[in-house]
Amino acid sequence: MDIRNISPDDWDTLVEWGIDKDKDLLPKDGTGGLMVHVEHLPIAAGFIYLTNSKLAFINDIIYDKNKDKKLLHNSLDLLIVAFEQTLKELGFKTVVIINTDEMLNNSYKALGWKEDITINKLIKNL
Repeated sequence: MDIRNISPDDWDTLVEWGIDKDKDLLPKDGTGGLMVHVEHLPIAAGFIYLTNSKLAFINDIIYDKNKDKKLLHNSLDLLIVAFEQTLKELGFKTVVIINTDEMLNNSYKALGWKEDITINKLIKNL
């Protein structure tokens, strides 16, 4: 299992997995994130949203739902840890994710993330 930066060549894979945003709504036009591979096959990916403070966001995590659940769980754990390490190296102190995926939430909780049930997600397209 290895992890690398998302490249422009990965876009078709992300669309196949069901990414629900246009490239221009993602960091670095769809390349501002990380992707997990197993034997050169993509398994999971997600994006890092940086701010001008010590707070960052992880969002738009997507994965190949046709893969084995244990492989997916291990891949998501690796992705989350890689996000944490990257953000720590960049000097960020707090990371937030807004997520509704149960498998992904279980990975976060197993890695020590705390659930905040007071958050309301509001969005408006301009």
